[in-house]
Amino acid sequence: MGSATSKTARKLGAQTVTQVKPGSLPTILDDAKDPQLLRNLDALGPVQAKDIRAPVSPSGTMLHVIQARAMTEPMDEKPAAVQGLSAGEVLRLLADYQAAPSSETLDRLAIEYDVDRPLIGKLVQFVQAPEEQPMP
Repeated sequence: MGSATSKTARKLGAQTVTQVKPGSLPTILDDAKDPQLLRNLDALGPVQAKDIRAPVSPSGTMLHVIQARAMTEPMDEKPAAVQGLSAGEVLRLLADYQAAPSSETLDRLAIEYDVDRPLIGKLVQFVQAPEEQPMP
C-alpha cells in the first residue's frame, strides 16, 4: 500500500540516507582529516576481493547450449569483397565512351573494366559524365 521508501524509513526510524549536496565538500574534507577515522581504516586494512569465478565443467548445460548454437548457426565468414567499380573508374569509363561513342568502344571498355557489355550499354545510355568546369 505504501511506497518502498516509507517502509524503509519506518524500519530505520529517523535515520534516512541523505544526498550529498555540492556545498558540503568542506565537510567531506574535514572528515578525511579525522585521525580516528584514519586509524579505523588502517585497522581494517586493504579490501580483499574474493575470487567468485565458478569452475567450468565439461558437462555444464551452458557448454551444451554454446555447442548447439555453434552447430546450428553458420560460421561467421568474412564478407566477400564488393566487386565493382569505384566512382572514379565509372567517371573515366563514361568519359572514354563520350570521347568516342561506338559499339567498338563499348566492347573495349567491357574488357578493360571487366564489366558486362549490356551493363555498360545501359550505363552510357542513362548516365553522362559531368563536364569539367574550371574552378572559380
